[in-house]
Amino acid sequence: MKSSMFEPMTAKEKEEMFRSDLSFGACRVMFRKADDSVREMICTTNSALIGDRDAPVPVTNGFMKEGVIRVFDLDAKAWRSFRVDRVMSFESGICI
Repeated sequence: MKSSMFEPMTAKEKEEMFRSDLSFGACRVMFRKADDSVREMICTTNSALIGDRDAPVPVTNGFMKEGVIRVFDLDAKAWRSFRVDRVMSFESGICI
């Protein structure tokens, strides 16, 4: 029997893992932006780390596109998003 931990993750599985890790704390994400530049940010979706002042604002169209994750950039103190398929590296459990 094959162990699933050695099989490549699907895009949906990656997205679920990223969302879960982001909800628990700060994560470092490196991704390729639409203009092909590379960006690294420390971000979260954990409301305890975001604070009341920067609480999430509802998305204007009511939903986010599949494969796009909306996060709070802890350095810029602003909401950003990234595409899962453009992530180059992802590290959870970042101490801030």
